[in-house]
Formats: sequence, structure tokens, C-alpha cells
Amino acid sequence: MDYAWGRNSIGVFKDEVKKAGKNFVGDVYSPIGTKDYSTYITKIRQSGADACFIVMQGDDNNAFLSQARQYRLGDKVQLLTEIVDLNSIHAVGEASVGLIGSSRYSFTFPGEANAKFVAAWKKEYGVIPDVFEGEQWQAGLMLAAGIEKAGSIDAEKLRPALETIQIDDLKGKVTMRACDHQAEQQGFMVKVVRKDGFTDPIPELIATFPAGQVTPACRKMTYDS
Repeated sequence: MDYAWGRNSIGVFKDEVKKAGKNFVGDVYSPIGTKDYSTYITKIRQSGADACFIVMQGDDNNAFLSQARQYRLGDKVQLLTEIVDLNSIHAVGEASVGLIGSSRYSFTFPGEANAKFVAAWKKEYGVIPDVFEGEQWQAGLMLAAGIEKAGSIDAEKLRPALETIQIDDLKGKVTMRACDHQAEQQGFMVKVVRKDGFTDPIPELIATFPAGQVTPACRKMTYDS
């Protein structure tokens, strides 16, 4: 999408592709609210690229993926996206199958802690938890651990306690570092697949990266070359 988020994300992606020794074929930006993506899809199909990184959300993302399926773009290139969430999957259904992207949380993550959380969430709300539900739950656990360590909810006592908190729960270990209050945690890649027992496609975990590999150094926004 042709605004700051889209251009910044593509800029970072382009740099990482080049660092990995791969060939960045080109980029294309669509105005917010674009309805017809046929010319964009044709350009991507003809580019000779092996993969296409999509930075879109909302109606724009839905329209692009739906039309990409009609033009069978996924047969020509591997479609990648910045983040995979259930809302986006539900919006386009079959058009999301095959899409690969990062996920800060997925109900399909392995482990007993996550299984218990998913079961409790389904019992309470009747639906599977999405990315932001898992993130909020983990944030609540971090806060609770900080309160327990501080023995208080007073900000002056809680703040230093939170700077040294570590939990081991839904996504494995999460450690808060005091230098810049950045939580270090594992990174995950998922692929949208069809699975027996589910009406809609679901994200399936395909790769896990250690915290040190996906978290920039203290007070840095980018990774060293």
C-alpha cells in the first residue's frame, strides 16, 4: 500500500533480501482503496520473481488476495505477507491458502500452556483466539509477574520490577530487558493451509527463530549487516 507503512516495510525487506544474496526484482505500490488489481497482478506474474512480499491490510488486502486467486498468482510465485492473522484468513477464505508470513501468536503453536489457553478461550467466547488475543494474554501475564515481584501496583515499585521480568508461557520464554524495555521473544513463521476439522484455512507453524535472531540490539531499530 502506497503510504509510510508499505514503503518502510518494503524498504526493510529489500535490504534483507540483498543481505541474503538474493535478487530483488522490483516493487510496486497501490493507492489506498484500490479495487482492481489486475494490472498489478499481471506485472508480478511477468516479473520472473520467485516470490512476492505483500504489505497490505483491510479491504485492500482482501481485494488483492481474492483477485490473485482468480488469476492463479500463487501458482506462479510464492505469496509472502508481513503478518498472518485469522481475521484476514476468514475474510478471503480459500484465497489465503498457501500464504506464508510471520505470526506473533497462533492458536496452533505447540505446547501445553498454549493448548490450555486455547481451550479456555474457546470455552469462554466460543471462538479460537487470534493474534491479538494471544498477545494481550501474554502482556497480562508479564504485568502479573511484575506485580508479584514488586509486591505492589504502585508505579514507582512496579516499573523497576518489570524491567527484569521473564515468563515462560504461550510462546516460550519472553524476557524484558532493562536497557530499552524491549521484550525478547522467539519469532515464528506460518503457512496458511487446509486442515481436517476446520471450516476455514488455518495458520500452520513452519519455522521458529530464537529471540536473538529476530530482536535488534538494544536501542536499535535495525540489524547489523
